[in-house]
Amino acid sequence: LLELELTQCLAQMRPFGHQFEEPTFCVEGEICNVRFYQDKQTKEPRHTAVTMQGEHSAPQKVMFFNEVHRSLKEGDRARFLVNAGRNNWRGRAELSLIGRDFDRV
Repeated sequence: LLELELTQCLAQMRPFGHQFEEPTFCVEGEICNVRFYQDKQTKEPRHTAVTMQGEHSAPQKVMFFNEVHRSLKEGDRARFLVNAGRNNWRGRAELSLIGRDFDRV
């Protein structure tokens, strides 16, 4: 799977935009957990968070904003197309994976 150090390389490539799109990466692993985040007003599911793990790596979360993917199930293997970023929270830097597409394998 991807590592936090990747975000340093991506930062040197910025800015992304028209005719220089942000890189998309393919990650594959077993789905450990699927969670849906609710819309605050409607209380309906709005976002999907998938925790996945590769064969020799720590679990990583893939977030799909404004997308609900009920077909993703714990124990399935899947391939995800993601954009990678850096999330700093409470003094800790973490890799942030934003889902763009997926395919069960």
